[in-house]
Amino acid sequence: MISLFRKYRSELLLCALTIQIVASPLADSHPLIGAVLAVLILVLLLIGVSYIVNNKTIRIAGLSIAGLWLLARVLEAIGSSHRIYSHLAPVAGRGLSCMILWAMVDRFHSRTIVTRNLIAEAFINYLVIAIAFSQLYWILNHVLDHPFTKRSRRVRAAPCFTSV
Repeated sequence: MISLFRKYRSELLLCALTIQIVASPLADSHPLIGAVLAVLILVLLLIGVSYIVNNKTIRIAGLSIAGLWLLARVLEAIGSSHRIYSHLAPVAGRGLSCMILWAMVDRFHSRTIVTRNLIAEAFINYLVIAIAFSQLYWILNHVLDHPFTKRSRRVRAAPCFTSV
């Protein structure tokens, strides 16, 4: 069983992350489920860090930001939604996403052979990029005065021709 996990660890981590992303909308309406999902993500992060990250600096900084993010998620789940600390989780999550991307890019830089695990890690990287952009969207939407609801004026587009 352990050898199976070691052989397919990146693929299993990718599946677990995908399932967590699909289940994450439950966290919006049920804060306690959000806290459980946050703990699950932290466990997945620790599993990923245990074999992906080689740099000690990235490991220490990443785990520190992960702890801050978990604390912010727990405060968000048990606290009042009108307090400032209830809005810290996406900011800490954005920092965590950037730290994960830094670690994975560092790993891609050190690898020369493309394997099945490396391809799965690339897909994990794409999922983390998507998460980072959603966190950036959330932060901008709450900090700025509705930046994504402005209507743009219509511009008449020229016809576009494509060649096949």
